[in-house]
Amino acid sequence: MPKRKPRPERAWLRFSYSKLRILFNCPYQFLHMYILFTPKPKPPILAVGSALHYLAHLFNKVNYQSAESFASAWRGFWTGVLKGEHGPGSFREPAVPIGWRSEGEANSWYGKGSSILIGYYQRQQELRESLGEGITIGALSERRMGCQWRGLSLVGIMDRIDEYPDYVRIIDLKMGKDDPVVVASSLQPLFYQVGYEKRLRTQVFGGKPLREFATENLFTGEQMPVPAAGPEQLTAFARYLHEASMYIRAILTQDKTCLAKLAHFHPRDTNDFQFYPKLPRGLHCKYCSYTAECAAWERDHGRPPRDLWVERLAQSMQEPVPTQQTLPFAT
Repeated sequence: MPKRKPRPERAWLRFSYSKLRILFNCPYQFLHMYILFTPKPKPPILAVGSALHYLAHLFNKVNYQSAESFASAWRGFWTGVLKGEHGPGSFREPAVPIGWRSEGEANSWYGKGSSILIGYYQRQQELRESLGEGITIGALSERRMGCQWRGLSLVGIMDRIDEYPDYVRIIDLKMGKDDPVVVASSLQPLFYQVGYEKRLRTQVFGGKPLREFATENLFTGEQMPVPAAGPEQLTAFARYLHEASMYIRAILTQDKTCLAKLAHFHPRDTNDFQFYPKLPRGLHCKYCSYTAECAAWERDHGRPPRDLWVERLAQSMQEPVPTQQTLPFAT
């Protein structure tokens, strides 16, 4: 059965971290993913990431006897993905098309995935053996969260929650390493902190506070912690969310009264009520499935933004450059 599309008004009332990030990264990609629902094959790296996340979840639920048995479970699951028996997110997920560049690329992940998960198994076993009583690594995993917060709906999936005697930690598994500044300034920890406080702290963990959010590199096990946010950070987070909501609503309903309230989206982007692509293209395009549509859009809309950028750069280079004054230090 095809997935039911959300009602149009939900586009500006319901947010996940991925949805908000894509909107800020490139409104045109957001248009295709969350408004038009343009069908596209799943990017390979995202399919692999979903599958590895699911096996990490199974590690918390199944008592695998060895690293090899865990790797064997990966190979069996990956076979089902490539045969179209289920999706990369779980055995229950419907099969999805994946944009492999070659059959060899898909098959190469049998070995790569096994190596990654053998390392994960060994690290997790060592961690569990080193901890004392009252500590549960993976007390919850792949936990869906959904809550109402400040007039909006927040949704997401927490990869793992580790429980300690007096607090909990939320762990998000990553397919690589991000810059510490990027991790510290990400809005993702705030999504999960709000979800934990609203849905899990009292109901599941007996009131234990969230001490920190941390990303964990699936390849190396390296973690990057971020302390729980305070009231000021949560207030700023709410402003981001409400501005994103107003931006989407302004375009879809052609309501100009929302434009004056925008701070992080320039009002000119919505003067003709369109979602514009972020140009010139860059890292935000790396895993985008809509680059062909974006290039077609650019050809139909006048001078390429790259030319305009070069022009502005040339103008700025001709402007006077401030010079450092020599200070009268005594010799």
